[in-house]
Amino acid sequence: MRRRARLALRAGLTIGLTLGLSLGLTLGLGPATAATAPDPRIAAVERGLLPGVLTELTQPMRLADRMRHHGVPGVSVAVVDGGRLAWAHAWGLAEAGKAVPMTPQTLLQAASISKPLAAFGALKLVDQGRLTLDADIAPLLRRWTLPPGAQTAERPITVRGLLGHTAGLTVHGFPGYVPGQPLPTLPQVLDGTPPANTEPVRVKALPGSEWRYSGGGYVLLQLLMEDVTGETFDRWMAREVLRPAGLRHSRFGRLPNAPLSQAAVGHMEGQPIEGRRADKVEFAAGGLWTTPTELARLSLGLQRVMAGADAPWLRAERLAQARQAQPVKGARSGLGLMPHGPDAFGHDGRNAGFDSSWMMDGRRAVIVMINGNAFGLIEEIQRAVAVAHGWHDLAPPSLTRAGVEAGFAAGPLFLRGSMNDWGTSQAMPALAARHHVLEIELPAGRHEFKFASADWKAVDLGAAEAGPGLAFSGGNLVLEVPAPGRYRFELDARDALQPRHRVERITP
Repeated sequence: MRRRARLALRAGLTIGLTLGLSLGLTLGLGPATAATAPDPRIAAVERGLLPGVLTELTQPMRLADRMRHHGVPGVSVAVVDGGRLAWAHAWGLAEAGKAVPMTPQTLLQAASISKPLAAFGALKLVDQGRLTLDADIAPLLRRWTLPPGAQTAERPITVRGLLGHTAGLTVHGFPGYVPGQPLPTLPQVLDGTPPANTEPVRVKALPGSEWRYSGGGYVLLQLLMEDVTGETFDRWMAREVLRPAGLRHSRFGRLPNAPLSQAAVGHMEGQPIEGRRADKVEFAAGGLWTTPTELARLSLGLQRVMAGADAPWLRAERLAQARQAQPVKGARSGLGLMPHGPDAFGHDGRNAGFDSSWMMDGRRAVIVMINGNAFGLIEEIQRAVAVAHGWHDLAPPSLTRAGVEAGFAAGPLFLRGSMNDWGTSQAMPALAARHHVLEIELPAGRHEFKFASADWKAVDLGAAEAGPGLAFSGGNLVLEVPAPGRYRFELDARDALQPRHRVERITP
């Protein structure tokens, strides 16, 4: 199971702007008045952003400063505490350079947070007897024929496999389309034929043999649900799941021309993305528009379901199944949900210009959505929320120089990451004391990693500042590898509290 140094809610529980804009909007109900004082924890979050590990060098950071640093114009947050909506608040702008504030009612693309909602819809169809979790879906497909691949008669593609990313299907995610461009049909997306802009979705591995995150599987699920219901996915989901769950303004669909007062614009490095909002047809994989406040309502409903009260849109038995990690080596998800510890779950999301995170347990939830691509900012906000609410079990760990140095002395240091299934097989040879290098072959793709001791406790340097060419995700460092090659990882931790690291390609 992959380790993530992030805010894991569990029982015992991703431009130069004038961003000093504090909107005074609470609970997602409208402007604050003299009779509606803002929750004091909002101000604590504004001035209390934190890195993943605290040391004697750590100074809390201001939200406005970190938004400028990450190039994120707008932030929207909602918090559930003690089984109630504690507060919802927004900061900044719906679009860089435009005098339209982000508000708790501003819709943002939720990206892969779409998947849990799609899963709830599929599970409802299972309860209605229109789908079966473990039956071959091929006979139910009307508009597309599943091509031969690694599937067999004994190991077919099933709804369980699609929901749990164990169907062996390809295509991680979908970039969307610039508004005004021709849009593909779902069969064209699945076949990778123009105007689709992604590879074909195919069965690459024997179903049930491995965990392989696949947005392509959710496109196939969307097609299947439409073929079974005879309705468009967005219409059926709005009536059967979103509205009953209290998501009154959320929608699966396209909002390329929506006014800023309704929906935010996506940004990369502080600048609006081409077309301002990516157009999507892959709704189940990443096409939900919503707000943190609406996801807070969803969280409250799920908390009631967790307590045993069936909802019209999801039965308690189905939620228990959705939260359970799949019994497949390396599995990191249940049926649409990402478990985090015994009682917590959620999902992150990234689309072009939008990042989001939704995490909850039986009594708490934190939802952060931004109109930029900066998971590092989201995690800094999550830590500030934990401290502001006194959630001591979620506060970032504190390290002393003596403690880190003792950890280094206790044993070898390892490169741990998705390239070695987060194991300890890649010990880092030392050039000198606390100066380590390792050369390894990497396939093309996205690799997350960190430097840590064998027990993850003595040393965990995943929260260090990202070096050149690196990014953050979930407290891990991220390296995008465009083509297979040999890479050199270097860590200089001679200053135990300010380690430096870099990665460079050493083969052409």
